[in-house]
Amino acid sequence: MAAVLAVTLDNTVRKEANYSLPETVFWSDSMIVLGYLNNESKRFKTFVANRVSKILSTSSKYQWRHVPTELNPADDGSRGTYNLSKWTTGPNFLKQGEASWPAMKMFECSPSDVEVKKDVMVAQASVFHEISENNIVTSLASKYSSWTKLLRVTAWSLRFTQNLKAKMNNQQKTTGSLSVCELKESESLLLANEQRRFLSHWKSDKGMRQLNVVLMGNLLRVGGRLENAQMDFESKHPIVLSGKSSVTKLIIRHHHALVGHSGVATTLTAIRNRFHIVKGKCVVKGVIRDCVTCKKLNARPAEQIMAPLPAERVVADQPPFTNTGVDYFGPIEVRERRSTVKRYGCIFTCLSSRAVHLEVAESLEADAFINAFRRFVARRGQPLKMFSDNGTNFVAGERELREALDNMNNSVVEDALHTRGCEWHFNPPAASHFGGVWERLIRSVRKVLHGVLRQQTLTTEVLHTLLTEVESILNSRPLTDLSLDQNHDPLTPNHLLLLRSGPSAPVGKLESFGRRRWLQVQYLASLFWSLWKREYLPLLQKRHKWTTPRQNVAVDDIVLLVDEMLPRGKWPMGKVLSVKRSNDDRVRSVDVKVTGGVLKRPVSKLCIVHRGLIHKDDKC
Repeated sequence: MAAVLAVTLDNTVRKEANYSLPETVFWSDSMIVLGYLNNESKRFKTFVANRVSKILSTSSKYQWRHVPTELNPADDGSRGTYNLSKWTTGPNFLKQGEASWPAMKMFECSPSDVEVKKDVMVAQASVFHEISENNIVTSLASKYSSWTKLLRVTAWSLRFTQNLKAKMNNQQKTTGSLSVCELKESESLLLANEQRRFLSHWKSDKGMRQLNVVLMGNLLRVGGRLENAQMDFESKHPIVLSGKSSVTKLIIRHHHALVGHSGVATTLTAIRNRFHIVKGKCVVKGVIRDCVTCKKLNARPAEQIMAPLPAERVVADQPPFTNTGVDYFGPIEVRERRSTVKRYGCIFTCLSSRAVHLEVAESLEADAFINAFRRFVARRGQPLKMFSDNGTNFVAGERELREALDNMNNSVVEDALHTRGCEWHFNPPAASHFGGVWERLIRSVRKVLHGVLRQQTLTTEVLHTLLTEVESILNSRPLTDLSLDQNHDPLTPNHLLLLRSGPSAPVGKLESFGRRRWLQVQYLASLFWSLWKREYLPLLQKRHKWTTPRQNVAVDDIVLLVDEMLPRGKWPMGKVLSVKRSNDDRVRSVDVKVTGGVLKRPVSKLCIVHRGLIHKDDKC
């Protein structure tokens, strides 16, 4: 480091000087440093090699001279002394001619110096035997996930060592592609390395006593009773392998891929033509269980126990459509003059009373939905909460409705009518079972429409009339089981809707009659909700499917995203970034990182390929 500082200082002075300077002479009392600078045959470790290179890049080894320690003035600067003459004026020999300077010596670097790299000597005898003894073959096997690639890497390594020996003996080197013999040699080396665990106890191992294991060459093979069978040698005497080694798992994966990712029996049959794996069936089953390709082909979508009903489904004593679900169905072809156009049905359903309201939407655009929503509000009243799928028309419609309501809040009309905006809740994308309330009713609407329409072509007016009649039919459906009592009618949504459709109470002389009519309406409404609690609500208690709690999907899980529009082999794969838990601490939707972004999906649309971080507090 002192020598580096000296050449740096010399370069700085030369750059700043306005006149040319003669050649600089550097003095050092370190014979080790001078030996490094005069070295021509040794290689140094990185730290010394970099600094020697920097010193010799701006100076030559002939500019460096040795000064004895007793004459070195630099020592006075690092050691306390009262005599500063040598420090201030330099040694006396510098005032004399160059002939009076200390004699020039040639310093050599010692081979035992700790900074000198050791020479690598290649032994002629059994190079790879030494490597296997150092367990390097085992480390190679743990770095590759393909048996074919491991064989080729080992074969290239063997060729490299053989070419080194050929170079030392002045023989011709091997070139070109790998031969079959080289691949067999590498396979024999890998298998022999894996069998070393048997060499000490294979004769006394009870598990191998039935196999009559014998040592043939450098490999342990099954002796067995098929000596006289007309079979290949490999099939009569398969190589014995442990089920716990990494090489064995690579061989199983290789044969599993050769048989087209078939089951355990087919894979094990293919392996037994050459190898005998101890406890092979269990080992093969475990490897196939972790096969990513098989998981992608056979993994089932995740499930979770059915969630408790939300509060909006079980709340009573509220007007119809207070909490409303909305969805689209169709298209329905309508005749307009000489052309045929498509129209869509928009269904609004009350989450508690299961009442239905149907509207016609001109298209799937946000404007068409907003108009349908305004007609629904004008006839049924303003809902407090809306629930829908994550369709683009609903998302855009919710945004435009919010902006319109925000603008109306400052107007006189808004203050007079006390109009309120409703909360809008969106289900995760592709989660149709989250909206089972309206999805089931859409099925009922389609059934009635197909039964009435068949293949008839409608006009817009007829379609409006038809949807109104379908709405009346659905609102007349019983919500509860039929009673054996003939005097007791089953509960239907119309029992509640017709109460709201009556005219306002009269005034003037008929005030008392109006008051009694109002009380009658309130009594009938209370009777509906009491029957709703007693007869309908208990029917929702039972879980008809998804009755077993499952392990939650966790962060860092590797999953496939189910997409019915694509073949299974093209389903995108992603990694779970975050999870959304419901009130019962169950994960029901997640955010998945895929190529191109982050998607939100329900767990029913995920096939778990690999479990990542599993939370300890997850319930099963």
